[in-house]
Amino acid sequence: MSPHPFMLVLAGRRTRLNMTYLEVAQKAGVSEASVYRALNGQSDPKFSSVVAIAAPIPLRCPVTIARRPANP
Repeated sequence: MSPHPFMLVLAGRRTRLNMTYLEVAQKAGVSEASVYRALNGQSDPKFSSVVAIAAPIPLRCPVTIARRPANP
């Protein structure tokens, strides 16, 4: 499984900020293993976990929410 592009951005940002997996995990309220797996594409985290992991990593990211087209 490869990481979602947004998780790749978070992983790169975490590295550039010299944040450890443990530091992100403690601030996010999740396990260090969960952060590692999510940022390295070894899991498919729930949206709530993505938000929790992203919160301690300073990053400006525009979000667009779009409806999926109805199946014909």
